[in-house]
Amino acid sequence: MSRLVSIVITFLFLWNVDAFSQEQKKHDISVFLSARASGTEHSYSKMLERYYNTENLYFEGECFDIIGDSYLGIGLEYSYKINNRFAIGLVFGFDHAKGGGIAHYATNDMENSYSQGMTEEGMQEDFTTEYFNMYVKSQHLYVFPSVKYYWTKHPKLNVYSKAGIGMSRHKIIDCDDSKRIKGQLFYQLSLFALELRSKNLGFYYELGYGHQGVFICGWKYYL
Repeated sequence: MSRLVSIVITFLFLWNVDAFSQEQKKHDISVFLSARASGTEHSYSKMLERYYNTENLYFEGECFDIIGDSYLGIGLEYSYKINNRFAIGLVFGFDHAKGGGIAHYATNDMENSYSQGMTEEGMQEDFTTEYFNMYVKSQHLYVFPSVKYYWTKHPKLNVYSKAGIGMSRHKIIDCDDSKRIKGQLFYQLSLFALELRSKNLGFYYELGYGHQGVFICGWKYYL
């Protein structure tokens, strides 16, 4: 009798383990949105700084798209969960920074004006001002492998960290429509991430630093 009970208990245990493994699907595909990508934002800021400091450029008004300067990204991520603690994946994405405004160059030959005895009113008329629409863009197209470590093992709610390193294709578009393209090392470190999941669908939010973004949120489909 005791042997029969042991067999039944063992069977139920193995059945529950198998059922749990089926519920915890190992593959998932996600679509994400990101904001404040460090690489894109840095290159964009450097371009604006060059105009401010070396090109004698002045802004009359700003017409930045969306909310302020836009640093937005979108992408796809595939992930495979090796066990309850670790997952590996591959991330494809695109991020974009763009800004612009109404600007002008102003020049005035002060020394020549004084040498000719020109009055202050005359010097004001001697200003040459050219107004134009100025914009700059910075874009990254990237791919990188990632590793996740899950701090919790709950079937519905998990906290994890993510790290990855890869390559990107960086394109810079200047206000004169000139383009520069270069390869660039790409990295992302998300120290805190929260994942909510049901049987087939999930939502996640990541907070970190890197080329993918500071704020990342997305929707998952579990395969």
